Amino acid sequence: MEHTDFGQIEIFENYFPNLDESTIKYSPIECIEYKQTFSALYEGAEIPIMVGTKYSKNNPLDVAGYFIIDGLCYSVNNMFVKIKNNFRDKTAYFTDGSKVVIKNMFEYNLYSKGKSYKWNIPVNWTKICKEGDDKLYNHLSIIDEFSKYDKSKIIKNEIDLEALRSMFRLWLGIIEEPDYNFRLATAGEIMYDMFINNRNIVDAFKNNRWVVKHIFDVTSVSELMKHYNIYSDIESIRRITFPTTRENMTLLDRQVKINEKYKLCPIQTPDGQLCGTVKYLVKDAKLITKDFIIPKLEKGDIRVILNGKYIGSFKSIESFKEKCDIIMFENYAYISSLKGRIIGNSLLSYTANKIPFLFHNPPVRATFMTSMLKQSIEYTNKYNFYIDNTKFLTKDLDHNFTVAIMPWFGYNLEDSLVISRSVSKHFNYVKQQIYIESKKVIKIYVKKNSFVEEGDILYKIYDPTEIQTLIKVYAKSKGRVVRIRKNPFKLVIHDKKDLQVGDKMTSLHGQKGVISLILDNPPYYIENDIKNI
Repeated sequence: MEHTDFGQIEIFENYFPNLDESTIKYSPIECIEYKQTFSALYEGAEIPIMVGTKYSKNNPLDVAGYFIIDGLCYSVNNMFVKIKNNFRDKTAYFTDGSKVVIKNMFEYNLYSKGKSYKWNIPVNWTKICKEGDDKLYNHLSIIDEFSKYDKSKIIKNEIDLEALRSMFRLWLGIIEEPDYNFRLATAGEIMYDMFINNRNIVDAFKNNRWVVKHIFDVTSVSELMKHYNIYSDIESIRRITFPTTRENMTLLDRQVKINEKYKLCPIQTPDGQLCGTVKYLVKDAKLITKDFIIPKLEKGDIRVILNGKYIGSFKSIESFKEKCDIIMFENYAYISSLKGRIIGNSLLSYTANKIPFLFHNPPVRATFMTSMLKQSIEYTNKYNFYIDNTKFLTKDLDHNFTVAIMPWFGYNLEDSLVISRSVSKHFNYVKQQIYIESKKVIKIYVKKNSFVEEGDILYKIYDPTEIQTLIKVYAKSKGRVVRIRKNPFKLVIHDKKDLQVGDKMTSLHGQKGVISLILDNPPYYIENDIKNI
């Protein structure tokens, strides 16, 4: 389970160090069977427990870092949090916590302590300009001459003047916006923010309505896990979303930038309108789980913006380099020392690493493949195939077949596939039916390993609350009875199905198709080697 523990488990335990374990009623397996919530009390509030922490035992899945709500498994998206600089396009942040926003050339707003005011360039606006800023000087002089608002008071703080200078230069296109530091807010931090603001976390999972105070405009946090295969579960834990409306994200925010390389996968993302709005951690990436405490430094000329706030000018920042993320811009050092920073040593995610000959694939096709691989269903085989990627052990999802590129009487037009009967038999999968009863079972009509058809009587229960107290339960579909447990009652039926016409298949290169015909006697090679597809 190491591939799904990238530091979020330790962060959860740090935020909730003393959960009342005596209030845990069910194990994770029991919560899934009886459709309960795996939770405990923390200072009087119900907190869902992250499976994989010290509070959980008997993990039913091969992954960790998820939650069980009413018997369903949920993952919490890691939220991408920008560490703001002291300026950006149309905005300058002052040292007193206020900010100036450009509306147009002659109109500006000042936001301070939750209120909005009209703002204009200061009386000493010439201090904003430096030697060589001719374009900026001409721009500010026009504002000074034609603006209908009175000029603001004198700004003496040199850092505030620098923020205004950078904001105007960026807005005028004189400079490009520098990169920004970022970190991930994991499930523990998001849930703790909900807790201290007295919000019901269990209801947030059920309704998918999260209100996180320090991350604004959060539109999607928790998602239901699909359990198609192990890759689907792994990537649902390692998913990253932005705390904004996805459809309104800019093209620049959707791209993977240089400072995100070896941290976020540049290939795996949804296609269509949501492209770039959801990203994934690279393989073996880890998070810093604690904030770094800044030591005392010698005064100097390098101005340091630490986690979005100016802390002074220092002679050297060498002591920061190994422990923090640093971006240099002119004589400023933008430093992030908060937890959630990513330490990555790979280029691609687990799913993208599965693509063979990746650099010979079209990039768009590789993106399609990462999406389709997570939706594929593991086939059942009497042999256990495994792949070993140093720290990652899981069932293999694919199989090698001989493929012929040729027409076949119109059956393989467009994305259609023609396969042999042997392939359809090889690719079988199991549909599972589970019957759990809390009422009294008075008679069982089936035995273990017996075969049942749709509509067969399985068992009879006694329910005194109904008019007809004796109720028969019928099979919903055919299959083989693989398990019967009497106390508490549980009956499991497996139905093994072969590939059929209409099923969808895909290659590891993202080439997908729908089965249109199954041949009993496909053509042979000269060497009598059967042509499977």
